[in-house]
Amino acid sequence: MPAVQRSFSALAALASLAALAMACSSGPDTAPPKPDAASVDGDTAPFEREAAPAGLGIYGYVNGCFTVEAYDGDRKVRYLVGGKDGYAFSGEAREAGERFHFRATDLASYLLYDRERRYFTAETDGAGAVTFVRPTQLDSELDRLDEKFRSPAEWILQVSTRDPKRYQLQHYATGRYLTLDGLTKDPAAAAVVALHPAEGCQTFPELALDATGTVQPRQWPDGDLWGIAEIHSHIFSDAGFGGGGLFHGAPFHRLGVERALPDCSRVHGPDGKRDLMGYFYDGNVAFDFAALLPILTQGQVSTFNHATDGYPTFSQWPNPRKRATHQSMYYRWIERAYLGGLRLIVQHATGNSVMCELTTAVGAQKTLYSCNDMVSVDRAIDRAWQLERYIDAQAGGPGKGWLRVVTSPAQARAVISQGKLALVLGIEISNVFDCFLTPPAGFPHCDEAMVKQKLDHYRQRGVRAIFPVHKYDNAFSAGDGSDGIIEVGNMVNSGHDSNFVQDCPDISTAFDGGGVTFGGLNKPREKFDSPPPHEFSGFVGDIIGTMA
Repeated sequence: MPAVQRSFSALAALASLAALAMACSSGPDTAPPKPDAASVDGDTAPFEREAAPAGLGIYGYVNGCFTVEAYDGDRKVRYLVGGKDGYAFSGEAREAGERFHFRATDLASYLLYDRERRYFTAETDGAGAVTFVRPTQLDSELDRLDEKFRSPAEWILQVSTRDPKRYQLQHYATGRYLTLDGLTKDPAAAAVVALHPAEGCQTFPELALDATGTVQPRQWPDGDLWGIAEIHSHIFSDAGFGGGGLFHGAPFHRLGVERALPDCSRVHGPDGKRDLMGYFYDGNVAFDFAALLPILTQGQVSTFNHATDGYPTFSQWPNPRKRATHQSMYYRWIERAYLGGLRLIVQHATGNSVMCELTTAVGAQKTLYSCNDMVSVDRAIDRAWQLERYIDAQAGGPGKGWLRVVTSPAQARAVISQGKLALVLGIEISNVFDCFLTPPAGFPHCDEAMVKQKLDHYRQRGVRAIFPVHKYDNAFSAGDGSDGIIEVGNMVNSGHDSNFVQDCPDISTAFDGGGVTFGGLNKPREKFDSPPPHEFSGFVGDIIGTMA
């Protein structure tokens, strides 16, 4: 062997022995992670960066504490850092990166909540410029009075298109992708994100369960399942009445309890004076037209109605018997009932178009969408399916939550047997399927074909329980409501006087437990669907003139 070749062989052997010695001296517990290498066009020198941390999957980061590393795909790795003027990818060492609590807003969608109780948010201006800001409070669709509003603080976690070991963040509000200095439409240009476990994060605001233990499914020897059934509830009343807050408070909100159960003064006004529905429904008010007139002209009552504060103080609500226009079924409260034995709950989509039109027409409140009853129903059904997803997201992924929407008895039994809560979807609304007794302009009279089509449609949407009549007269039957303002609403809804009679055997009171408040409005008719004697098509535009 030539001398030069022998020399190179000896050097190679010595290099191998040196590498082996270094590996042995560091030991398996102290060996640094193998770095990733990236080549750059026109540059033969490899670019090395820290190996990706163990991936938890796009659903697995909920309620964890992490720093955010971003790689530009070239030769730049930075960490997200918060400052007085907002956020920037300026940290060159992981220790400089902000610690974020990852709060799920939906499956694989998160808020990044920092140690100063601020949110990583990307805001865009009219020209498309992007700024990373740090708000302490987030607006909701109610704050903006815009049903289509999406918070710029939400981020959808996806596997990176450039690196299967890492992620990319899609901005929920714009659909664009995070880069080191803004947002891009091109997923191939998105920053390659790594989420490093950290400590010292702030706890995200939430209501405590005040309950402990693990649910153990039970059944009787004959196969009957153990548990409590709530067969009539209105979890999503906030989706009724035009969705603008006539009924205040949501069972959940993507942005958390601070937006689900805030102070209600924005919608009900100071001292709750604009909560007209609650004022008459809750307060044992001597209701007459003389009392109604100044309220209609001012859009509010003249005296203290209720305390408005919600989370976290809750002075006067939740209290469904005294504050019926405020949420009492927040998802954590339902979860506590579930831990106490609740295993099946029937959720009826509800609302009241006349009360919605009344309160908006006098300027007491505003809406997100139409007051129409079936619009309320559709929104409530949407929200029920979203609640299932939201609870799954908090639990770490699809199917992992404690609640499931069910569409058959067999499915309900299976869910309850797993120790989960079965949710049945129902409808209880006055003008079900838009089958008005007196159709307003633009709505046809219901016929058999229309009813069958609607039944098929809502069955496909998961509905399994329907009340054909509720409160007001409709094309199916006379209404079941009485007691003051409901009587007035029934007249506005149908153009007919009330249809209560006194000669039903063995029935001493009306369905709702009260007599007829306005005897002058009660004129039972021979033919239920006879032409209406009153005209209320101009009700919204001229309430006082129409009611006179």
